Amino acid sequence: MVENSKALGRTIKAIRRAHALSGMQCALRLGVSLDTLRSWEIGRNHPDAENILKLAELAPPAFTWKLLREIDVTPARVRKWLARQHPPRRPNGR
Repeated sequence: MVENSKALGRTIKAIRRAHALSGMQCALRLGVSLDTLRSWEIGRNHPDAENILKLAELAPPAFTWKLLREIDVTPARVRKWLARQHPPRRPNGR
């Protein structure tokens, strides 16, 4: 988990830098404190699901998948989740 947290932190920092944002600018954009953002970037803590989504919206597409892979979200897992949300309909509407 520690290595994953550090990899996730590096990805978060790369996303911030890709937008040429300072730590404070990025923290304000995400609605978190600068200390919180810094703790994510060094791998001490990790963002919750809501903040992961905010980061994904901020990230360029290539970084979005990198960010999701860092938290172990793969296309296959997304497809399985979507299938559970929208199960196939049976004939006769049952």
